[in-house]
Amino acid sequence: MPVADDDWRLVGWQECLRGVPLYRMTYVLRAPEWDHDHCSFCWATFTEERDPDTLQEGYATADRRHWVCPAC
Repeated sequence: MPVADDDWRLVGWQECLRGVPLYRMTYVLRAPEWDHDHCSFCWATFTEERDPDTLQEGYATADRRHWVCPAC
């Protein structure tokens, strides 16, 4: 789906993630000291906890360093 150049979600990560494959996956902490991550575009929160205000699934880079929510 095309995105307008002035889309509010384009906050700088678009260049870092351009051409990088994203994989649909369940959120898993990538280190013991980590308790959450954020969508690289809208800042929605990803956690392992089943909380209605957080996401447990989305799209991530293979190393799970960058997450993107289904809406973005």
